[in-house]
Amino acid sequence: MIPASGPPVNAAFAVRRVRGRQVLLDRDAARLYGVPLAALRRALREEAGRFPPDLAFRVSAAEARRLRWRGRPVALTAVGVAMLSTVLPGELAARFNVEIVRAVVDAGAAGFETLEGA
Repeated sequence: MIPASGPPVNAAFAVRRVRGRQVLLDRDAARLYGVPLAALRRALREEAGRFPPDLAFRVSAAEARRLRWRGRPVALTAVGVAMLSTVLPGELAARFNVEIVRAVVDAGAAGFETLEGA
C-alpha cells in the first residue's frame, strides 16, 4: 500500500460542516485511511451504490470556495467514512472495519444490558 501524501490527519480537526452535516472531505479521509486520494475516489466511483447521498456527496463549487478548497471534493458523513473501510484496500482499512464492528457490538451489548436491567 502506498501511503497518501501529506501529514497525518487528526480526524477531529478535519471534520467540517457542509449542508448542516459534519463531514470529512475525501482528501482528509484518504490520509486517515493511509491510501492515495486516487484510490479512495476510485473506490467511491466503483462502489457508488454503497454511498447514497446521505453517506457521501460532491460539494458544490460555492461550498468548495467557502471551505477554501481547490476543486470539488467528496464530503463523507460519519457513516460514509465507516463504509469506506469496507471498500478500500489495505490492512489499515481492514483494521478500521474490525474496530467499527466491535464498537457496534459493544454499543448493542450495552443497550441490551440497560434494557434487561430495567
